[in-house]
Amino acid sequence: MPKRGKGGDSLIPDTLPLFMTSDSPIFSGVYGNPIIVQAEISEEFEKRLNEKSYCVIATMLDNGRVYPVGMMGEMLYLTRDGNNFTFNFFGYSRVMFRFARETEGIAEVLWLYLFDIPVPLEKINHPSFKIALEELKASFDGWMECVKSVEKGFPWQADQFFHLPFAQSIIRSIQNIDVEKPEVAADELSFKLDGIMNLLNLPKAQPLLGDVGLLIPSLAILQEQDVFRRLEMVIAFLQHLQIYIPFDLDDAQKDTKDAGKNGEDEGEQPINGVAVSKKTPIVANRALVEEELNKIREVKPRFSPLKQPEEFSGQLITLDTQKQSGFQQSVLSFLDQYLVNQHYGKQQIVRVLVCLKAGLSDPEKPTVVGFFCGPTGVGKTESIRALADFLIGDPLGYVHISCETLQGEHTTAKLIGSPAGYIGFREEAALSQWKLDKPHFLKMLREKYKDNLNELAKLMSEIGVCETAMAAGQLAILNKQQINPRQHLQKLGWMPGKHIAIVLFDEIEKAHLNVFKLLIGALNQGRLQLMNNEEVFLGNTMFAFTSNIYGKQIASKISGRGRMGFAVSLAASNHEELAEEIYRETVGSLERSLPPEILGRIGKENIIVFHPFTESGFREILELMELPKLACRLRDTRNIELAITEEAVKFLINEIMEPVSRSLGARAAASVVDRKLISSISNLVELGKDGGLVAGDSIIIDVREKNDGSGKKEIFIKKVKRSS
Repeated sequence: MPKRGKGGDSLIPDTLPLFMTSDSPIFSGVYGNPIIVQAEISEEFEKRLNEKSYCVIATMLDNGRVYPVGMMGEMLYLTRDGNNFTFNFFGYSRVMFRFARETEGIAEVLWLYLFDIPVPLEKINHPSFKIALEELKASFDGWMECVKSVEKGFPWQADQFFHLPFAQSIIRSIQNIDVEKPEVAADELSFKLDGIMNLLNLPKAQPLLGDVGLLIPSLAILQEQDVFRRLEMVIAFLQHLQIYIPFDLDDAQKDTKDAGKNGEDEGEQPINGVAVSKKTPIVANRALVEEELNKIREVKPRFSPLKQPEEFSGQLITLDTQKQSGFQQSVLSFLDQYLVNQHYGKQQIVRVLVCLKAGLSDPEKPTVVGFFCGPTGVGKTESIRALADFLIGDPLGYVHISCETLQGEHTTAKLIGSPAGYIGFREEAALSQWKLDKPHFLKMLREKYKDNLNELAKLMSEIGVCETAMAAGQLAILNKQQINPRQHLQKLGWMPGKHIAIVLFDEIEKAHLNVFKLLIGALNQGRLQLMNNEEVFLGNTMFAFTSNIYGKQIASKISGRGRMGFAVSLAASNHEELAEEIYRETVGSLERSLPPEILGRIGKENIIVFHPFTESGFREILELMELPKLACRLRDTRNIELAITEEAVKFLINEIMEPVSRSLGARAAASVVDRKLISSISNLVELGKDGGLVAGDSIIIDVREKNDGSGKKEIFIKKVKRSS
């Protein structure tokens, strides 16, 4: 077996000759049987062929394109007779083509290995994996028995077929599978499955297939990267072959001759020299199905029957469903650090977390945190940052998907990957299992190695190497050894599908209809099929959506603009009326703009409208977030203490409440602080000892009237003089 790898010290070069055929199966003709390829090539190219003993066999599709999956192997006994090249081919590994040059007859390609998605540890230890291994051995043995049963009808003996050196090695590898040691069987399973498919492609095996096409099943099995899924496909294909291979060739030929004499059963004609018997096992299988259907089975209810109130005895006590537990109060206190007001939004997050904690949510489907609507700058995205910080310990520990980049018809490729052969096929999809699980997995590592920072740094470096390799579709190189990056991540503790994940679809109304179709299936089934055939489990995933639908109208209302464009005052007394109007109009806009199927799966109870801030809300944003954040930054970076007077706070609030600023929501508070405070303080820090600020100073922010006679006020900064 050649060393797996790409370039460098690999036994296999980066570029390989590519032989393409249009009339034979994938990795056509093999072991002990010469392949003849017609091509016009130069003597120099022939010399290079002799120097490089490896090549790739592929099938040319009807439109002239090479199928993206092929078999890489070794050429031996290369001879030339005019334009005919003859060689023996020994296949080794499945490969993916990057691109090819000189695509007439023979080409050189840049190739890339098809990395296997290993069997997850939980599946290896599950009884179903042992059953699948037993089925593989039984199906393979059954197929060999079928071959032996028809040997008299061919000019070769079954012993000759099964005693080929290559066939013997495959047969031994299958027979030596130890079902009681599934972890050992899983390690070499990929090579065994590829070996079975190679064996089926032997020219001597072709007559056994009758009218069963081998090309399409071979391609489907070859491009499947999930080893467990490929195991199931090979088992199904072997069982399918046993159904269609005639067991009694003599009876089949006799039936065909009789049919020809009597002029009956015109449909039963010899196929590839083999007649199909009337007594093929497919009849027996149908009878077996009928027998199973006719069996009388006891119908068991899916759930136990619901109890009636009369069945309970004892004193009845009315419970307070609105009472909050200590957990709920802790969550609310945590969210208060991120969100001002937005009572409904915070209660929605608490409700979802309580259901998850109680174990009453569906474990097979993703959880919808909420569909957060409202004007810009009111905390929709910030609420998800708060949730990520609470669950994972990192405000950025979630998958952020900006739907502004998903407006094209084919942009779903960013979520589930590109089809085989297209640009970006090997790149990690945004909704791959690793991308979803990564934040929580890293949290677990940080907690595990919090007392061993050197080991943690080493593991983080290895994870980075594995991520880079997965993004490039290559093997990872660690300690000068090539490894499968996914397998190595599992050795480090990654459990695919077993980690908490948060996904935010930001501005969902901008997404293409194909994205909604994708989401409908994911929310409905709890699973997502990527283009590389990886199945992503979403049972531990929390989906959140934000939308600015009706945003322009909301901005107009809260900025104090009347219908005719004249400015009107917005009194605090009519804030509740405004909030109710915004909620009603926003929900109506959602129903008009989004597919009803997506709203049905999200649920109207999860639609939360974030209300615009009042003056008291902006005060809280300043006093609890923006100003303390500035004070901490000054203290940590410059060792300067900061305080602010009540008059200065009122001045900043008035600046925020200007109609244009107010429409920006919480961003207006950050903007005003930056414009009125940070710029001035930065100038003073720059001046330093020359009339500015130095480490150890303390300052007070205050207001005063401008000295231009206008009566307007302005911010000014006072430094506390140090005592000598």
